[in-house]
Amino acid sequence: MVMNATTTEDEIIIYPMSNTSNMSDVVPRTVTMSAEHLEHERYLRVIIYYLDGYSTLVGVLIGVLFNAFSMLIFRRMNRGKFSLAHYYLLISLICQIALLLNCFLIYCVPTLIYGDTKIRGFYSYVILIAHALSGPSYIATTWIVFALTVERYFALRKPFEYRLRAKASRVKRVILGILIAAFIFCIPRLFEYKTTSECISDHVDLTIIKQNVTTNCYVTLTSTELLENKTYWAVYHVCLVLCFVTLLPSATVFILTLRISCFLHRAIKERQVLSGYPGQPQRGPSLKGERESNIMLIMVIIKFSLSDPLPMAETVIGSVAPEDSPAQAALLVSAANFLVILCSSINFFMFFASGQHFRRECRRIICRSQQVANESNRYSIADTWYCPVVRKKAQLTLETCQ
Repeated sequence: MVMNATTTEDEIIIYPMSNTSNMSDVVPRTVTMSAEHLEHERYLRVIIYYLDGYSTLVGVLIGVLFNAFSMLIFRRMNRGKFSLAHYYLLISLICQIALLLNCFLIYCVPTLIYGDTKIRGFYSYVILIAHALSGPSYIATTWIVFALTVERYFALRKPFEYRLRAKASRVKRVILGILIAAFIFCIPRLFEYKTTSECISDHVDLTIIKQNVTTNCYVTLTSTELLENKTYWAVYHVCLVLCFVTLLPSATVFILTLRISCFLHRAIKERQVLSGYPGQPQRGPSLKGERESNIMLIMVIIKFSLSDPLPMAETVIGSVAPEDSPAQAALLVSAANFLVILCSSINFFMFFASGQHFRRECRRIICRSQQVANESNRYSIADTWYCPVVRKKAQLTLETCQ
C-alpha cells in the first residue's frame, strides 16, 4: 500500500511497492514529482502511518476485548444455552474478531515495525496466511447477517411452519455452509500474492556484492500475474465481490428489515384495536422482544451500510487511481480498512444500546464481578485481622502443654 521514495539530484521518482490492495498499485510505473507535490505526498504518508499503525492498534484492542465480552454476555443470557439468533450473532462476532486480528497482522504490525506495509523477512509468510483468512472472515460476517435477517423474516411471516424447523442443528448446518461457501469464494485470493527473494543492489564494486550476496537478500511479497490481470480484477473484485458481498446482501437485508418493521407496526395496531384501548401502547413481552431484535438488526444494517461504501469505492476506482498521487490512492485504501475495523469494534455498544436484556445481563456480570472482588478484599482483611489472634492462641496453647 505504501510506496518507497528515492531521490536524485534532478528529480524525485516514486516506486510502487508490490504488496498493495488495489489494482492501481499493482501496475508498475514511475512518477516524476515536484518538491511541493512531494511534500504533499509525505504529509499523506504521515496520515497513513498513524491510520495503519496506532489507530488500527487501538481499534483492534477495543474490538477484540468488547466482542469477546459480548460473547460472554450472550452465553449468560439464556442460562448457558444459545437461542437460534444468538448462534448467528456468536459466529458473526468470532468472524469479526478473526478479521480484526488479520488486520492487525497485515497493517498494524508492519507499519509499527518497518514504518510502512512493505513486508521483509519471514513475516511475509504470516502475511500470506492472514491475507488468506481476512477475506473469508469478512464475507462470512456479511452472509451471516443476511441469513439472520432471512431467518427472522420467516419467523414472523410463517411462525407455525418456522417452529417446526426451528432447530439448533439446522442453524448449525446453515452457519457451516456459509463458512464453507465463504472459503470457496475466496479461493482465488490465495493466488494473488507470492513470496520472492529480493537483493539490495548498490552502485559499488561488483566483487563486494558477489561476496555479500547472501546477506543482502531478504524474503518479501510480490503480486502474481493473476492480480495484475485487469480482467481478473474487473470480474472478481469488482463484479462478483460487489454483487454477492456488498450490493445483493445489503439490498436484501434492507428490504426484509423494512418489511419486518412494517409487520411489527401493523401487529401493534391490531393488538391495540383488539384490546379496546387503541391509544395505549402494548407492552407484551413477546412483542417487546421482537421490537428489540428488530432495532438491533436495524443498527446492524446501519453499521454495514457505513462500512461498505468506502471499500466498494476503493475497489471500483482502484484500476483508475490517479498516477500523479500514489499516496492519495494508498490513503483511500487505509481509510477503507480502518472503517471496516471501526465497524467491527462497535458491536458491544450497538448491542448495549438496542437490547434491554443485553444491558441487564451486562450489569449483572459487572456487579457480580465487583461483588466477588469486594468479598475477596473483605476476606483478605479479615484474615490479616484474625491471623495474629490465632497465632497468639496457638502460642498460649503450646505453652500450657509444655
